[in-house]
Amino acid sequence: MHLRNPQTLLAAFLILLTGLLCPALAQSISKTAEGFDLPVAPPNGEGYYKSRGFRAGGHLGEDWLVTDGSSARSLGKPVHAIGNGLVVLARDIHVAWGNVVVIRHSWIENRQLRFADSLYAHLDRIHMKEGQQVSRGQLIGTIGNNHGMYPAHLHFEIHKDLTIGVNHA
Repeated sequence: MHLRNPQTLLAAFLILLTGLLCPALAQSISKTAEGFDLPVAPPNGEGYYKSRGFRAGGHLGEDWLVTDGSSARSLGKPVHAIGNGLVVLARDIHVAWGNVVVIRHSWIENRQLRFADSLYAHLDRIHMKEGQQVSRGQLIGTIGNNHGMYPAHLHFEIHKDLTIGVNHA
């Protein structure tokens, strides 16, 4: 469906959700993302570095650490939402992930509504609840070590294929 302006498309989408679905779901609608920052020290990650990057068929995200010392100095440092969105997962899922937050972002591109999920894993603390709206730069948790399984770092991913979730199989 193509409409003449993005605001019309978004308004139609919101009206559809509000009118057809229950009021509780309508309250969980989030504003669209107006841009994206890094998940640590927004907007540009000053004082942090990417210690490990994405590798197809291998490491499917980025690992972030503070630049001024060992990974132990990263433990407990703040993690922020990269953009406006809605928390779709915020819990300890154990195994190799530990505490995880997943935020669904929407934006308008080429007159179409687009979606992506940002995933923040190995968190020490989660400061969000599922269904909560978040704003770009908002504190969502702290860097952890998956209950001692790994050296402290933030594992971060972005999924444009929303069926991926936290299970990469």
